[in-house]
Amino acid sequence: MAEPTAVEIAGAIVDRSILTKWWFYLIWLVVTAVGAALGVWLKEKVKGDITKDVWLAQESWREKYRIYTVLINETEEIVAALWNITADVRVLAQMPHGQHSSFEDGLRLFPEHKVFLDREQRAVEKIAAVSVGVELMLNKESNEALEKISKARTRTTHVINMSYMQRVEERETAAAEAKEMLIQTAKVDLRI
Repeated sequence: MAEPTAVEIAGAIVDRSILTKWWFYLIWLVVTAVGAALGVWLKEKVKGDITKDVWLAQESWREKYRIYTVLINETEEIVAALWNITADVRVLAQMPHGQHSSFEDGLRLFPEHKVFLDREQRAVEKIAAVSVGVELMLNKESNEALEKISKARTRTTHVINMSYMQRVEERETAAAEAKEMLIQTAKVDLRI
């Protein structure tokens, strides 16, 4: 049997005899099957794309949360470590404000402070370990918060007319301010 031509199909549609032709049902079956298969494929593709986007958003959020947690914990560690030095009343009695004294001078008089300065250094190193994640994933405000710590460390290391206590206080203040900025930034960025 020969395949129907376009003219035969058009004529069968006009006179409604198409419903009696076997090839109509074959065409209808093929078109329906192709349509159904295409619909399933599109649905799965869209579902897969949405699932991928949701997964990516969740993983991104988790990584941001992890980075913020490290930053906030370590800035708090810096504050806590340096507070032990600023709370030592002997420092001001022996090394008053306005009188130049370095970290080395402070450690000569108070060798027990090395433990606290080492804690600060370890916290700074942990912050540095997530710095790439900060650059890639966090916002500008997070970077600005960390800049406070970096600038305070640079300044207190290189400025001459500063006392040991002033050096420690400046670092402690910078870390406390950075911590508050990070908390506020994290709440906005993570929507919590």
